[in-house]
Amino acid sequence: KVWAKGREWFRIDILHGRGRQIPERFQSGVDEAARENLTKDFESTVLKKGLVNNYPMILWQTSATLNNGSKVFNLFLYIEGNDAGYWINRRWLNLNISQADKESWVKYLSSISVCDSRSAEHPCPIREGTRPVNYSDMTNTVPK
Repeated sequence: KVWAKGREWFRIDILHGRGRQIPERFQSGVDEAARENLTKDFESTVLKKGLVNNYPMILWQTSATLNNGSKVFNLFLYIEGNDAGYWINRRWLNLNISQADKESWVKYLSSISVCDSRSAEHPCPIREGTRPVNYSDMTNTVPK
């Protein structure tokens, strides 16, 4: 899914199969591809790494000059889930980002989590009144 407005975008990719990697390897691959193919003056900084809901994650920022001369700033979040990798990208092209905007987006990205209703190790939050008490029984039943 992509949200785009002018020279900004917010993108979410769910990477199944071979797209799922350990976070540091994923970050390294994204950064290396940018260095080799798209940019000069490339800088990458890890902002946070560790666990979110017991899943490995990494949050990092990049800035660079694209080959066409455009300046780009990215915030990336990658979470390694059980069945997929979850990659979120907030990008600004040729825009000056205030420290307050950057901090707001880092805080938002830091709040994103992945859950698995099949696992007590990665619980899904259930808000009162949003799902029936027997929701998992209902979703795991195949009608005859």
